[in-house]
Amino acid sequence: MVQARFGNRNLIEYSNDCDDRRREYLITEFDPNAVAVGLKRDGRDAMDYPPQLLEPAYENDLPYDARNWMKLSPDEQRIKTTSIKGLLSNWRSGFMNLTQSLLKDKVLQAESGANNETEAVSGYVEGIKPRDLLGTGPELPTDRDAVLLPVYPAKYADEVGRLVNDLIPYFQKWTPTISIAPRDEWMIFDEAGWEERLRTLGEQSQEYAVLACFTDPVDRKRIKDAAASSNFASQGANLSKKPDRYYMNNLFLGINGKLGGQAELCKLAEKGTVFVAYDLSHQRGISLAVSVVLLGYNGRMASGPTDSRAQRGEALDPVFIRDTLKGRVEEHARHTGEIIKRVVVYRDGRFRKTEAEELKACLDAFPDCIVDLVEVTKSGPDVLRFIDYKEGTVDNPKPGFFLQLRKKVANLITKAVPWGKSFMQLVLVTHVSGTTPFNQILTEVFKATSLRVYSDKHTRLPINVYYADRLAGAELAGTKYPYRKGVHAA
Repeated sequence: MVQARFGNRNLIEYSNDCDDRRREYLITEFDPNAVAVGLKRDGRDAMDYPPQLLEPAYENDLPYDARNWMKLSPDEQRIKTTSIKGLLSNWRSGFMNLTQSLLKDKVLQAESGANNETEAVSGYVEGIKPRDLLGTGPELPTDRDAVLLPVYPAKYADEVGRLVNDLIPYFQKWTPTISIAPRDEWMIFDEAGWEERLRTLGEQSQEYAVLACFTDPVDRKRIKDAAASSNFASQGANLSKKPDRYYMNNLFLGINGKLGGQAELCKLAEKGTVFVAYDLSHQRGISLAVSVVLLGYNGRMASGPTDSRAQRGEALDPVFIRDTLKGRVEEHARHTGEIIKRVVVYRDGRFRKTEAEELKACLDAFPDCIVDLVEVTKSGPDVLRFIDYKEGTVDNPKPGFFLQLRKKVANLITKAVPWGKSFMQLVLVTHVSGTTPFNQILTEVFKATSLRVYSDKHTRLPINVYYADRLAGAELAGTKYPYRKGVHAA
């Protein structure tokens, strides 16, 4: 890869010269003194470009069409392109300075600065065999004794009755330890005193789980918060949804998950590996919250009510890292009996230098433990297509396809194109630190996105990153959680 240098200015110097806001936090970069490099566009002068960032950092330096072709931030839209060639031919960085067709006989081609044609690293990584959740039920049914207690608005009594009757066969077939509360114990949301009754019930017994029936999301939150205050797990049931077999199956899988079961499991890595996901969530650009969710080598996910909290600043709170990382990994080791050999830390966003140092320091408690730091973000072109010039055909790559952009950095398709849409569901995977082969990192990320835990839906991000994001967002919204150690309370 050959990239042009410009005045040997480092990132901080360049930011100061441009009066750029990034200068305030560039000191957290892994290599803030790296020389600024060039971004080349056909027929025009090169533009300065920081080598650590795949995406442009200095929007004002880019021509208008470049700003629209490329995604500058998770919140900014861009014009859709029809091919990889179309994406890169107008605007491309030096390490993909192409003079020939990008695709040739379905092989991605890139050219080095020495004008020697080389094959761009791309291909498919191994996925998991999906489970037929409609036909075979959850892979890990809960064995916890629980009584499901509906709480609902009075005017929907008939609908709730039919919903519960439709759920009973699922419990009978897959989770016989779950039963339905007698009808005279069901609680009507409109009646005064229902929250106090629920609290009293929680003081007498912890065998109940609440079915929060609603049409208004405000009612859902109120019911679930009341359930959490009584230390009951709860599952929302949207009465405005059509109760077909897909919805009912997802409702059942959600209840099973809240009570300690899981829809799917799969081998993500070797035994002794644990995946830890951190996410920082924003609300109206002011409030911040951070959360953490664990994933075992076999795909078992766990988190708890103390694993999310409000915080200040853009970097992960070092106190939160110290309180959660070592403790959660040790708890995982005690629970599973495993000797921890490797810890993979996922971050939805960029690791700051202080975060990476704090994470590694916490994991020093595990001797001979391999530590991998991996950034996984929603980023990439809207469309990737195979163009076979010889056959004259165009195909969409399938989930599991990756395109390596530079060493230890690749775009990965994690979800199929939605019906009737043309855009791809890509993530950008960056292996920031660690010795694990990059292909293994990509495979683990893809498997973790394919794993379904509480529903039949795949997620674009690894499942524990997705739920860490949900936890942090719920924390900002003031959501309460029951204290169920090791059980996710999303």
